[in-house]
Amino acid sequence: MVAELLDMMLLAVRGTSVSEIEYHADGHRLHLVRDPGPAEVHRARPQVAVAAATPEADPVGHERREIIRAGMHGTFYRASAPEQPALVELGQRVKAGQQLGLIESMKMLHAVEADHAGRVAEILADGGAPVETGAPLFAIDTEDTRDV
Repeated sequence: MVAELLDMMLLAVRGTSVSEIEYHADGHRLHLVRDPGPAEVHRARPQVAVAAATPEADPVGHERREIIRAGMHGTFYRASAPEQPALVELGQRVKAGQQLGLIESMKMLHAVEADHAGRVAEILADGGAPVETGAPLFAIDTEDTRDV
C-alpha cells in the first residue's frame, strides 16, 4: 500500500514546481522532499514582493506601460470571491495601491496591487489560472493619468 501511495504522489507532482509533500494517515507519516537539480537551484530563493511592476515601452511607442507581475507562484484570481465581479476591468482607471487581483498561495490570499496610477491596458492572466513568480498579470498605461 505504501509503495502504491508513493507512486501516486510522485506521479501527481511530476512536472510541477512542488518540492515537498507530507502525508499523515493511520499513524503513518510519509515525507517526500525533492532535491532540486542544478537548473532549479537558482529559483529557490525566498519571495518577498507580492507584485512587481516593470516599466516597458509599448511596441508602438505611444504609451508608457507598467507590467504588474506575480510576486509568487499560486493561483491568480481577478475577483475577491467566486460570486463577486472582477476587481478591475479592461480600460478602467486605477490608483496607485489599488487592488487589482489576488494570488492564492499555500491557502493564503495575497493582494496584487497597482504600483502606479493609470488605465488597465491589458489583462494578461485568466482568473483561476496557475501563475509562476514573475508571470505578467496586468499592463497599466501610465502615460494618461488624468482623472485618476
